[in-house]
Amino acid sequence: AQAALWVGEALGDKPRSLEARMVLATGATGPPVTMVFVNALGASADEVRARLAPFAASELSKEALLKVEAAASSLEGLLTRSSNPVADHGDRSWAVDSAWVPRPADAAAAAAEQMQRAASPLSHVVIAFTGRELPADAACSRIDRAFVGVYSVWHGADGDAANIAWLREASLSLQPFASGHYINEIDIEATPQKAQDCFSIKAWNRLADVRHRHDPERLFHGFLGVA
Repeated sequence: AQAALWVGEALGDKPRSLEARMVLATGATGPPVTMVFVNALGASADEVRARLAPFAASELSKEALLKVEAAASSLEGLLTRSSNPVADHGDRSWAVDSAWVPRPADAAAAAAEQMQRAASPLSHVVIAFTGRELPADAACSRIDRAFVGVYSVWHGADGDAANIAWLREASLSLQPFASGHYINEIDIEATPQKAQDCFSIKAWNRLADVRHRHDPERLFHGFLGVA
């Protein structure tokens, strides 16, 4: 929670060329860790260093157990790098749920508590700080200060029940802090009502009207459990 507060303070009114995320992870052989990644985009090394300066000078940087500053990366590298560097890249099963939250520190505290009980050491939580406003006519019309994604990751079908149960317990613990959800990463089989919570009322009704006009016979499926 304290790290989430420090990230928020360092971000301030961040420009679009700066992004920050936290990863709460365990790892197969190591202790629980909170990793913070800050990416800055710019036209020169001096420009990006200036954008990263608030993080280099923050309490977050002073308290870090390990720190790497101003490491250059390509856009391709950022896109292909795993969200959780602790996890391996072999065959895995995944289950996910997510929430938009206005108070990242509260959500981080709840997520950290759940991570102590994760059924698999590969599971992790990603907290991505946003703070952006969406266009007025955006269909995916829910956003907030931070996105919290809970990723249950494991090997082998024998772990399905335990790991999915942990995901749903962790997701439930985040609900008091949630203002909405992200449509691409929700556990819609367990909670189909979350589909509507990914949209504003106006956008949800607008999408329903488009569907009624163009697919009145329901050739295409809607969201699971939602008419």
